[in-house]
Amino acid sequence: VEYRQRLNIHYAYGALLKPEISTLEVILNGISLHSVPLDKREGSESEWLSLDVPWDIYGPYNRLELLFHMMPDTYRECERVSDRQLWGTIFPDSN
Repeated sequence: VEYRQRLNIHYAYGALLKPEISTLEVILNGISLHSVPLDKREGSESEWLSLDVPWDIYGPYNRLELLFHMMPDTYRECERVSDRQLWGTIFPDSN
């Protein structure tokens, strides 16, 4: 239905993230629609994001990307950030 498309994204993420720069970014057809801060230091087992999709950027073939941008809450300049267990997931009941 034109003008009435909505995304409902069910997601979760782990603990010990730096809330100032950790986000979940929603991209549709190469255009960033929204960025949600991952601001709970203890993580979250269930979060919902609902947003309206602008009618002029979608068509019959679309590409939806959901990108987690995560940084640990503490790290040193010379430390390997990849040594941390950071995780985020999108649940299949998203629509």
